[in-house]
Amino acid sequence: ILERFHTQIQNNDKEEQIFEKLNITIMENKSWREKVVRLHFLLTVKESAVNVPTNLDARRRITFFANSLFMKMPSAPKVRDMISFSVLTPYYREDVLYSVDELNNENEDGISTLFYLQKIYPDEWKNLQKRINDPKFNYSDADKEEATCHWASYRGQTLSRTVRGMMYYKQALELQCFLESAGDNAIFGGYRIMESSQEDERASAQALVNMKFTYVASCQIYGAQKKSDDWRDRSCYKNILHLMIKYPSLRVAYLDEREEIVNGKSQKFHYSVLLKGGDKY
Repeated sequence: ILERFHTQIQNNDKEEQIFEKLNITIMENKSWREKVVRLHFLLTVKESAVNVPTNLDARRRITFFANSLFMKMPSAPKVRDMISFSVLTPYYREDVLYSVDELNNENEDGISTLFYLQKIYPDEWKNLQKRINDPKFNYSDADKEEATCHWASYRGQTLSRTVRGMMYYKQALELQCFLESAGDNAIFGGYRIMESSQEDERASAQALVNMKFTYVASCQIYGAQKKSDDWRDRSCYKNILHLMIKYPSLRVAYLDEREEIVNGKSQKFHYSVLLKGGDKY
């Protein structure tokens, strides 16, 4: 009995050695070592309240992320085993991307859309100005106007904001698929910073996600906007085209109307069209 008790004590002592199998060779990876140093800095350094973000949405996101670190989350099922799903966004003639003229156009009260957004999001507007005026990035005047239009459009009821938000699903699935198949070195190096030898893993993840997730914008009059002489319709057409180029997995469905001669008479025919962007555009 004493021998059994002594053996049990030894086993318990052995189990208490929680750092016995600690693999310190992983610290040879520069990227992983930087993450450990950063984590140690976050856990040990007391920062003043001055460094707390003033933006309420930024606080909410950081708080949610910090709380999620202490959650007992179950393991997510593999992307390969998930059921494919599609998302459809109906669109008719709503704003796609605000233009400079639309942002500066004043209403009957003398208030423009850009002025209103500047007052609603003063800290975010200040951060935007700091980025686009930084000499390090060397923004041209055209680039500044484009960045301002995107900044305003992502804070209004526009199609570009909706498309960007839905494409986060695809980005999240690609990251999950990459983490499921990649090795330790690839994970520690990061998904966005990959070596040429790891490009096959990213391509495989993107191909698998394309089979699992489909996003379609139902732009009913896209064909008519393409042929229209109205400046707003042409602007919507070009902006939708730019969205397809920016997000290659985006699909645009619309009804096309054609006139064809049948038995010597002109008749209208309607076709269902599904478009996707590409480099040739």
